[in-house]
Amino acid sequence: MVPMTLRQLVKAVHAVYGEKLASGKESVSARVEPLSDFIYDSYINKYGLLNVAERKLKELLLAVALNRSRVHEVELFARFMGLSHILYTADDLYFVFCLAQQLLLTYSPCTIRHHNRVASTAYVKQKAATAAFELARQATREELLETVEGMLSGKLSPEAMADVKARIGEAGKIDIDVIYTMLVEKYREAKENIRLQLIKQKVIQEGQDRCDYHEYTKIVSRFEPKEGENWVRLFDKYATLCADEETRKLISLEAVVSHVFRNGIALQAKPQLKSISTNM
Repeated sequence: MVPMTLRQLVKAVHAVYGEKLASGKESVSARVEPLSDFIYDSYINKYGLLNVAERKLKELLLAVALNRSRVHEVELFARFMGLSHILYTADDLYFVFCLAQQLLLTYSPCTIRHHNRVASTAYVKQKAATAAFELARQATREELLETVEGMLSGKLSPEAMADVKARIGEAGKIDIDVIYTMLVEKYREAKENIRLQLIKQKVIQEGQDRCDYHEYTKIVSRFEPKEGENWVRLFDKYATLCADEETRKLISLEAVVSHVFRNGIALQAKPQLKSISTNM
């Protein structure tokens, strides 16, 4: 098996990101599906024959293994793929996609409008998403700072935000993948802090990763009440049927915690009375 060149690997990685980003806009399941599962299905659809798809996938994984220690972009991809001892989730990847899109909106809004306008088929959508993701990598230090402040101010702790600004502002050439990794780590820390607060208030248990609607309402009661309708939509959007109970729906706690973080929702010391009744 002839290994990919680094240039071929980077091109393949960007294509995977573009396809994942394009599919996530259309489907919640695609947005939360692990990248490793997504790429396996994608390669089978792309190459048709299982043996060809698996050979191409092995070529990609071999190239990742050979380059991850010396190229940070490849190491970041390995974390999203579950090939590292540090594992990043589909939600973490979507956070990076949101950051990349916001970077384009900051300094090139016409590019976003153009890509949305021409993305008439699945193939073109994937190509447009790949191009947009690559273009976002060209952001300047000032554009990065403006974007990060707009996305994360009031959501990260003041100490974490100050650290982010200081590290982006450091002298030297910007490595966007180092910045992405640093921001994902801050995002993961923030999600974990929210989860720990819920454990401390005895709303969820240590090790719990999903909850049913009854448990979900207990979690919602701990947050400021302005989010009523949004909480209903969140459960409707992300809850899936339990495998062994056909009428019971479960939602991942990561989806809940992510929603709390992205919307800057404050955790209350005492439960708030609110109605989020729905037909579930």
